[in-house]
Amino acid sequence: IVVFGANGLVGRRVCAQLAKRSIAFEIAGRSEAKLAELAANVPVAHTHLADATDPASLARAFAGARVIINAAAPLAETAAPVLEAAITAGAHYVDIGGEQAALHALYERHESTARHAGLVALPGAGVTLVRYFLFLNSARIFSIWSAFSGVGSQWNLSLGKERNSIRE
Repeated sequence: IVVFGANGLVGRRVCAQLAKRSIAFEIAGRSEAKLAELAANVPVAHTHLADATDPASLARAFAGARVIINAAAPLAETAAPVLEAAITAGAHYVDIGGEQAALHALYERHESTARHAGLVALPGAGVTLVRYFLFLNSARIFSIWSAFSGVGSQWNLSLGKERNSIRE
């Protein structure tokens, strides 16, 4: 696993969670000093200087990786080049951003390439999960409310159908 954009707020949190679970990972980013500071606080296997605007640096950073976690913002600028470099390296791609235009553009341009390469490209993973859990919780809250108020039985059916369609 390589965490790209490891120096930012989200990247540091991702690194902390990987370290907490004793999962080996490497970090990549633009600042050698910040990478060294982060590496002093979490056990990383290796650090890589890389910039989303420099395909050669991404290729070096991602060589041999199986999974790339893109935590570098803004996704409108980093997602496409990082995903392209991940696919070239033969690695799966995950980001946790939520910029809808960037997510749509990634899907339109790269879904087929990733699928044909046998790779998973999962942009917007964090946003999708948050929305899913918010939806599930709102459905539960509404169900509890309707049980006490005696209204909304049709809504409970419809929420159940939507919940099932999300899982499919």
